[in-house]
Amino acid sequence: MLWSLATAAQAHLVASGLGPVYDGILSVMFSPQCLALGALGLYSGLQGPKHARCLCGALCIGWYGGNALAATNLTPSTACAPSTALLLLLAGGLLAAKPRLSVITCAVGAAVLGLSSGLDPACRPVSASLMVLLGAGAALFAVSALAASVTLPLKHPVLIIAARVVGSWVAASGLLQVGWLIHSGAMRS
Repeated sequence: MLWSLATAAQAHLVASGLGPVYDGILSVMFSPQCLALGALGLYSGLQGPKHARCLCGALCIGWYGGNALAATNLTPSTACAPSTALLLLLAGGLLAAKPRLSVITCAVGAAVLGLSSGLDPACRPVSASLMVLLGAGAALFAVSALAASVTLPLKHPVLIIAARVVGSWVAASGLLQVGWLIHSGAMRS
């Protein structure tokens, strides 16, 4: 009975009171893409400094491109939860499997993931003002770069395995999200 009194839920932080840059930062930090960004950063750090640099740059460029494309209103405006689940699955799966990819493949893959994340309304800041987008892009870069800096110096096999276990947990959370989407009927039709 009480659920009938509920109003529409807002999935994004509208304003923190700290200003537009911080609103953009908080938008990234409280979205599911932050978990995937961390996993991608950990993966790129395990691959080496060149991979980490390319991933961070290409991810941001792709994300800004996705936001620019979304601003043209040529893309659907409905939330695309399957893309978030797939982002978690891909990022976690890459970290868990740790395949050896070339720098070019890593950069192109990061740009594509950034583009899809920028197009996804669930991972985009509510306001498309320049300052909010700059703050969100800075947070995107910082999360992936800081995660890469954690795994760059790792040489001990136990620590590398621990990082890969984190990837399996991220992939498992994406798999759980896919299961929930199938159960709720969001992926039908």
